[in-house]
Amino acid sequence: MPREPAFAAERSQDGEAKAASSERRAWMPEASVRRRGVGTPEPKPQAHLYLAVSQDDCSMPELDHVTGLATRGELHRVLEAEQGAVAVVICDVVGLKAVNERDGFLAGDAVLRQAAERLRQVTAEAALVARLGGDELVAIFVGLQALAGAEAAAAVVAGPGTPGMRAAAVAAIAAEPACSLIERAYAAMRRS
Repeated sequence: MPREPAFAAERSQDGEAKAASSERRAWMPEASVRRRGVGTPEPKPQAHLYLAVSQDDCSMPELDHVTGLATRGELHRVLEAEQGAVAVVICDVVGLKAVNERDGFLAGDAVLRQAAERLRQVTAEAALVARLGGDELVAIFVGLQALAGAEAAAAVVAGPGTPGMRAAAVAAIAAEPACSLIERAYAAMRRS
């Protein structure tokens, strides 16, 4: 029997499929859709589980599926939109490839998630924390103390209590394109 999409159909009392209303599809979270028996109350929607119907309706950043951080596209969008003082800290998870090869990708993903959580913890003041790609993570700091915040975060992330990570902080030059800033930060990290 083919699997039905979560919002595609409801069952009538005699078990026959009938189309679900478009109103239900627009607001009901997939997790709360269940097959209900006669007399079972309609599940109530939960505000924190609402799903956007399309990306045009969504103001939430796109998230990386492994780390839960913003994606590279969101990183570039935020950097290009920022008009004030900007600094970034870029982090590299040293040895991730070896973990992936030795223990498998699930183990590598776990290491990457731990690194992302560590970066989140030390960059509470950051405007955005994102996965650049592979094993690189980036945090954006804005405002007058942007570089100081980025440098402090880089020192903590690459410090002795955090084995397997290296980091560097770089301030943006006026009107610098996002890709140029990221390249300079990456080069600084390689030198560290």
